[in-house]
Amino acid sequence: MSMSTGGRDIRAELGAADPDFCEGSVTVYRAGTAQLRMERGTLLVNGDSGFLKDHFRDRPEAEAEKAAERAAGRWLKLSASDREAAHLVALCTAGAAPATAFSLDRTDIRREPDTASNGSDVAVFTSTDANGSKITDQVMLVDKPYLFKRNQQTGNAFDAGEYRIVHAPPLKTPVAPEDIVEP
Repeated sequence: MSMSTGGRDIRAELGAADPDFCEGSVTVYRAGTAQLRMERGTLLVNGDSGFLKDHFRDRPEAEAEKAAERAAGRWLKLSASDREAAHLVALCTAGAAPATAFSLDRTDIRREPDTASNGSDVAVFTSTDANGSKITDQVMLVDKPYLFKRNQQTGNAFDAGEYRIVHAPPLKTPVAPEDIVEP
């Protein structure tokens, strides 16, 4: 999946069974890469130095460097409600989107004219969610239809996601407690 969110261009290869669990790798362009795991409100991130510096970029420089150094080579434990983790939580939520394409809080779901992508037919749906966000979903009409693109606009904020494969459950990799550090 590729996405622009929180002012970052991100590529993620995530497995997501539902919005409460996802696992995989995340690359923030021009910054770095990390392994990510989110489960029931806890987010674990094991990033390279570039990723960690980008993650802590909103902190004062000395504090950001210290936090990145402390987390180097370990799993950084964050709350899914932490503002600094919002862009990563957005990836996990978007990763689960193929399984939850049309939640009950969506209104005005309308099928627009179909289009095509790489020779395959694509259904286009527009809707509005409970927050007033305008959502456009593109569903690949192949053997088993699946959501492969989503654009969401809330006011001036715009997020886009693209799914390259059909949703598959992730492998749960255990993380040793001694390998976890908090910010």
